[in-house]
Amino acid sequence: MLICAMMIGAAQAQLKIPAKVKWYTIEQVVELQKKEPKKILIDVYTDWCGWCKKMDAETFDHPIIAEYINKYYYPVKFNAESKEPVDF
Repeated sequence: MLICAMMIGAAQAQLKIPAKVKWYTIEQVVELQKKEPKKILIDVYTDWCGWCKKMDAETFDHPIIAEYINKYYYPVKFNAESKEPVDF
């Protein structure tokens, strides 16, 4: 029984949690660029946009795509209808 429990625990430890895109604010990206320059991926969306929601659910949630984006880009989301000024 103990050996079974140890084997299950070891198997679970080897499972990798699927990658998610780590979204940043533009302010965070400005600081990160100083330490480790990368390209910036900007996703412009609106709350009512069906295709934006589809992109979030099917593309950005895909583990392989998320891992690639996180490795090579600083991803930033911008709400196209926001009234907040953006300084970059």
